[in-house]
Amino acid sequence: MSKIESLEASNKSLSLSLTSQIKEIATLQVELKKEKEKVLHMEEYSRRENLIFRNIPERPGENCRELIFNTMTKEMDIDTSQIRCHAVHRMGKSIQGRPRPIIPRFVCREDKEVVFRKRNLLKESSHHPDAYITLDYPSEIQDERAILIKVTLKAQASGTQAKVIGRTLKSGSASYTSKNVPKELLE
Repeated sequence: MSKIESLEASNKSLSLSLTSQIKEIATLQVELKKEKEKVLHMEEYSRRENLIFRNIPERPGENCRELIFNTMTKEMDIDTSQIRCHAVHRMGKSIQGRPRPIIPRFVCREDKEVVFRKRNLLKESSHHPDAYITLDYPSEIQDERAILIKVTLKAQASGTQAKVIGRTLKSGSASYTSKNVPKELLE
């Protein structure tokens, strides 16, 4: 066999090997995407008993549990005598002039739902006028929702009914995720 034939055979072998590896990489990418989605779903599931109280002023030596329970009782008219939490704490590092969010983890999801349903009463609070309550989503889902909320506000400004539910934007009879929102709505 000549040197050229040898190189051609080697090239053909490498080409077949490369094609095989490209297919394997594509398969692995699909599997990785599925696994990432599973992990994201598990993280979202583990956070379902949490709420985030935002813009509640921070004081040195405060008792977050007491602060949240007093807020629920006095500002939201919730009977907290039967509500239990695993933990209540501030999130993240302290930044001067900006209160850290407080995250209570409720023992019972129904208790969390009672508080979340009354979240609008907190907006009328005289003690915490800028405070509000959100659900606790993983950062990836927060990023997705930020895109959808931006599109929702734009749609509503133009008179179109739109609403974000979880990871989906509902607009008329159409449903979108952050991945398939039409470009004209993003601009």
